[in-house]
Amino acid sequence: MRHLVIKDLYVNRKYMSFVLLLLAAVLVLKGSSAPMVLFGVGMISYGVLIRSCYYDDKDRGDIFLRTLPIKASTIVLSKYILGISVLFIVVAICLLFAILNGQNLDIYFASFAFSILAISVIYAIYLPIFFKYGYVKAATFQSVLFIIIMAVSFGFKELINITNFPVSVNQLHRFLTPLINFINEISRSNIILLLTLSAVSLVILAVSATLSIKFYDAGK
Repeated sequence: MRHLVIKDLYVNRKYMSFVLLLLAAVLVLKGSSAPMVLFGVGMISYGVLIRSCYYDDKDRGDIFLRTLPIKASTIVLSKYILGISVLFIVVAICLLFAILNGQNLDIYFASFAFSILAISVIYAIYLPIFFKYGYVKAATFQSVLFIIIMAVSFGFKELINITNFPVSVNQLHRFLTPLINFINEISRSNIILLLTLSAVSLVILAVSATLSIKFYDAGK
């Protein structure tokens, strides 16, 4: 598995070098900030992953890997490890610049927490689609994702009105209250928030990886 991850990092070496240098330049010129953390963690991590999937599809690497005595789980999990590895690299760079600038790291933990959760959800959806249908169809996921983001930006109230959501305000309030209370509780400490959302992210990725392995095995 380690060699597969190294292979993907090598294939993406030019892209990673460029975007990491760009991120470092922006951090030097503008300074570390929560929006920059969200951008760096999200866009760079996702970019490396989909480029890796693109090159596998372009070079027919999957066909070659299937001829080797490598477990399907090893091939599938290498993609997840790749995404997580790049995620940690970007987070480490943002933390390094925050430390060099003498900033309070606690203010970044919330940004890291939500970035990790968001990108994990994206991985969890994208990779099963990729292993079941291939890169071309999985690329459609990106368009759907942007549509969802735009739809959510209109607000939950508008979405409920548009879809005629058959739930009263009181019912919706009773459903959301426990979730809101839980979020308020873990939000009292950014470190607890980071640990909690990281644990949730790992569970989401574990479920996704299980599906990806089943899809990949079925395609043999």
